Amino acid sequence: AEDDEAVEDLAAAVFDGGKRRVSLQFLNPANPDFAACRERARHRDHRVIVRTLERPPYVRIDGDWEAYESTVDGKIRRDLRRRRRLLEQEGEVTIEVLDGSERLDSLLDEGFAIEASGWKGELGTAILSSPETRSFYTEVARWAAGHGWLRLAFLRLDGRALAFQCGLEDGGTHYFLKGGFDRAFHRFSPGKILVAAMIKRSFEEGLDLFDFGGEEEPFKLEWANGRRELVLFQGFAPSLLGLIDWSAFAYARPLAKRALAFAGR
Repeated sequence: AEDDEAVEDLAAAVFDGGKRRVSLQFLNPANPDFAACRERARHRDHRVIVRTLERPPYVRIDGDWEAYESTVDGKIRRDLRRRRRLLEQEGEVTIEVLDGSERLDSLLDEGFAIEASGWKGELGTAILSSPETRSFYTEVARWAAGHGWLRLAFLRLDGRALAFQCGLEDGGTHYFLKGGFDRAFHRFSPGKILVAAMIKRSFEEGLDLFDFGGEEEPFKLEWANGRRELVLFQGFAPSLLGLIDWSAFAYARPLAKRALAFAGR
């Protein structure tokens, strides 16, 4: 929203439309848009449920790379340097960061193949696991490349890509979207080497934030120095159907989750 008035207009448009249930996600509940929506929902007598979905980690870019790197666990730093030295004994190691303005389709084919070569491909969560997912990320990449926001990063050994990252970069923030590595080179930790290189690049480029996004995975927490909060905001209309929906979300779903947890013990 451009200003406070626009925030109020958006909140009114959402909650004055007579919907029985409104579901919104906010990456930062401290922002004015969250407060405006909550106030508008209460003004319209909506019942409200707010739940934290994820706490995406990030690296705040402050100072220089050397100072930041010294805050990372020493065992992680030493292990990463050792693995990179071992990889460099195999050939020339390079980091390539491209904006997709040239050879976009071939770069995506190369990157998506790497992302699907590990456990994501086995579990069916890789980009190439379904035509719909591939189409989605391809269109996102084309859209971002058209705006100059796309960043495709590769770690290469003698020109062969061993690790890949797809990200967006705008407004001083690098957003990590997808990544993976060639499982045949797992002993060198190419994915972790590329993560470290991209964070270092964020310092060199004078960015403000390296945003991992998503869940609090261990490889992200090794580097993160902060977390956002992704919340689900639900407003239920003051009607019979709204009350039924609110009861289901407020009581039935948590009860079902507790029952599943108990059954799994």
